[in-house]
Amino acid sequence: MANDAYSASFYASGGHIQYALEAPQEFSPKAKAAWRKEWRRLFSGIKKAFKDIPIIDRGAKLHQLKLNARDAALVEGKKAFVQDAGRMFDVPGHMIGAGDNYTFASVEVMVTDFVMYSIRNTVKQIEAELNRKLFSEEERGRYFVKFNIDSLLRGDTETRTKKIETELKWGIITRNEARQLSGYNKIDGLDEFLVPLNMQTNEI
Repeated sequence: MANDAYSASFYASGGHIQYALEAPQEFSPKAKAAWRKEWRRLFSGIKKAFKDIPIIDRGAKLHQLKLNARDAALVEGKKAFVQDAGRMFDVPGHMIGAGDNYTFASVEVMVTDFVMYSIRNTVKQIEAELNRKLFSEEERGRYFVKFNIDSLLRGDTETRTKKIETELKWGIITRNEARQLSGYNKIDGLDEFLVPLNMQTNEI
């Protein structure tokens, strides 16, 4: 709870104090208040950030302050929290803005794992429930609900297409089975296996 309270205070104040002014002489409380008020007017808020160039007079010096160890650990802890939340729901970090050391190949693998092991079973359950409630027994032979999640597997679509093409060409699946694997309805006359002419047996 103490860490949460500190975190709330840290972010509510804009993160951390980034600058400090060093004056050559002691300012009165009224002068300090005037300095702070003018600084906030010119530079406080996201819209005003980087908008104006600070001009310091009266011999004052501007110093940029770094995050202390506790504040730096807090920022890193927030990143770890986002990653932990993603793990709880099996969501890859790159989908929720957690982490920045991903390569294209690693993202492709994570997306495939996300579809295969995180949402596929849920999608199938939703499809089954919709098919049960939306169509009669007679209609289920002609109509069905199917979510197209191929868009999440674009990097893997080529591999899947080549696999279906190979199985179809070598008579492992029928053309209707290939259509079903791709999310299309059956068509009459496509339930026979295709066999390459150069692979027929001697009896034929």
